[in-house]
Amino acid sequence: MQLFMDSSHVVEGFLKSWGMILASEIGDKTFFIAAIMAMKHSRSVVTSPWQLCMSCTSLLSVFRCSGTGSTHSG
Repeated sequence: MQLFMDSSHVVEGFLKSWGMILASEIGDKTFFIAAIMAMKHSRSVVTSPWQLCMSCTSLLSVFRCSGTGSTHSG
């Protein structure tokens, strides 16, 4: 069994999971904390950790679901 059957599926999964995380994080309180921090610190200091965590979470989602063809566990 191949880990990745087609690279376009990996990219699609990554973008979908990234979008879902972004949509759910917009309403989270951490978004407002980051906005307040951005008033005092440079934009790159505030957004770099957020982008790194979001990318790692998205990659974990892609790797977890890439072999099953399903987006839910069970």
